[in-house]
Amino acid sequence: MKKNYFSACVVLFISVATTFAQVNFNNGGGTHQWSNTSNWSGGALPSATDIVEVNGAVAYIDTNTSQTIHLLQNSTDRTTNHYFGSPPNASDPNTSSTGTITININDPNDPGSGVINNPTNYAIHQQSTSKTNFVFDGNITINNSAGKGRSILRVSGNSDNQLIFRRLSVLNLVGGSNTIAYAANSTAKIKFNGTITGNKNLLIGQGTTSFGSTADNSAHSGNIQFLAGANVTVTEETVDYQPVFINGSTLSIGDSNTNVSLTLNALNTVQGGATLKILNNNTLNLYVNKSQNGFGVLDFNKSSSNGTLNLDMASGTAIQFADSSLEDWGSGTVNITSFVSGSKVKFGANGNGISAAQLAKITTTPGPGPNEVLSIDSNGWLKFESTLGVENHNAFEFTVYPNPAKDVLKINTQQQLQKVEIADLLGRTVLTQQNVSKSVDVSLLSKGVYIIKLTSEKGISTKKIIKE
Repeated sequence: MKKNYFSACVVLFISVATTFAQVNFNNGGGTHQWSNTSNWSGGALPSATDIVEVNGAVAYIDTNTSQTIHLLQNSTDRTTNHYFGSPPNASDPNTSSTGTITININDPNDPGSGVINNPTNYAIHQQSTSKTNFVFDGNITINNSAGKGRSILRVSGNSDNQLIFRRLSVLNLVGGSNTIAYAANSTAKIKFNGTITGNKNLLIGQGTTSFGSTADNSAHSGNIQFLAGANVTVTEETVDYQPVFINGSTLSIGDSNTNVSLTLNALNTVQGGATLKILNNNTLNLYVNKSQNGFGVLDFNKSSSNGTLNLDMASGTAIQFADSSLEDWGSGTVNITSFVSGSKVKFGANGNGISAAQLAKITTTPGPGPNEVLSIDSNGWLKFESTLGVENHNAFEFTVYPNPAKDVLKINTQQQLQKVEIADLLGRTVLTQQNVSKSVDVSLLSKGVYIIKLTSEKGISTKKIIKE
């Protein structure tokens, strides 16, 4: 009886204490096929708890069968590029391997505390000290079924290393946690040129990340989030294929990070009304080199955010956002650079797409002229509008003080005023007084920039005022 009790305890211990063994693909059988047991050290296929190491001399693995493993990696001394699914000489293959390699990083012993540098959460690790590439054409599923921390696609070692998902690759993100793509060196590269599917979020961390002309995540229901140090580019189309970078989901800047860069070099890469969300006090540097008409709401996470969107517009480009509200923007601000040579920005379907208070949070380079203000036309496009009008909008001299004003705005003029009107920058009249004295109560106005219009027997004069 004692012996049986002891045996049961041993079995129980083994069942909860997972160990991970390393197996090597050495192509000993010469077929390059994953399913060939003679290609593996020990003469057996890897198991769900195995770490798969690719022998340094092996360039190509035909992933012709479906299998679950724990981790796919190369060691620090590897000098050969590794291709999964298609041979290395097939730069744009027409077919790829039919099998699916599932990487299940389910480690019950992992506390999940490590976000980036937690080896127990590595799913694919490119760590060669010599410049090498991990290249995928087949089907890869990342499944962190335990939901511990984040599944990690990590590039380390040489600063020029690359992790590449080519045109025929399918990266499926499922399980209990999100997946982060991260380079330990800021110059290392991660390239997504294939299809992304699944329902877990893709987090882009430090490094240079690109989405190529054949990238397609139209079937991906998760969001894409940019973390600290992310430098992301959507490349120019090089083939007859319309990239879909985001389709009806959310692009977000999170984790209390700053100075994330996103460059859009392909036309309309953002699809399906994707929300652009800038969380916390983060900054997104958005470079628009080709026009984009598929964005949804610009969202600074309501009142909790002091985020900043630095929007750099190339000559002749346009970007369109959907209708938003003051609540969406909170304390967020928009800085538009290179707002010249036909570049256009649209905030909503019409002149009601954003409020005057939101408009006051927008700055442009170059800014308005001395007799101009930023405004929104009836179609929602941002523009400069003259405050002088066609005739007699400087019919007489006047000054106002204090400006900015909090409660009462005083008017200094020699004229007997017949009417005072105050309009927001969208052209909507928000206050009117007839036969007024030379002071106006503005305490009920929202903070922002306004135009005050004075009417006397000599005509009409206007000025820009600020309500604080």
